[in-house]
Amino acid sequence: HSCIAWRDHLLIRLSSKSILHPSQNKAIMLLYFDRSMEEMSQIWHQSNLNRLDQVNKVHEKTLMEALEIEITDIGDDYVQGTMPVNEKTKQPYGLLHGGASMGLAETLASTGAGLCIDNEKYKIVGQEINANHLRSATEGKVTGIAKPVFVGSRTQVWEVKIYKSETVFTDKNLCCIARMTALRIDRS
Repeated sequence: HSCIAWRDHLLIRLSSKSILHPSQNKAIMLLYFDRSMEEMSQIWHQSNLNRLDQVNKVHEKTLMEALEIEITDIGDDYVQGTMPVNEKTKQPYGLLHGGASMGLAETLASTGAGLCIDNEKYKIVGQEINANHLRSATEGKVTGIAKPVFVGSRTQVWEVKIYKSETVFTDKNLCCIARMTALRIDRS
């Protein structure tokens, strides 16, 4: 079988000699790696694999529960979650409140950052967050997808895109883009 992964701005196809490059639609020769897809794209700490239920349980009786934020997927290098656009998350004009979007963004980025570390030794705290609100959402649910920009030994930077959809994630329904810096600190 073959696998495709983006790594260091190079498209890599395993177990095959060529692939159509997405921007040029030409067959190009690609490098071979003996490493598995898991080794290439898995960023989570070994103690944090398969923890979707546990992640949502930790959010009980917190802001995440109040805003009805739910982590819906943890992929190889992303965290995805939803939040309803309702009376709890709207501002007086009936639009999704920017602060609610920031709450979703920080939840997803912090969750991802926390999955990258040994939680028995360390914890993650938000250091900085900023966002651009691009489009309004007035109903349904919004979905956020957090991906790492940088994962260092003490700091991490995560980008979160929030879409006004649960299934379609395109620029046409992108309503917010945020970036969060997280700091790993010792547990004490």
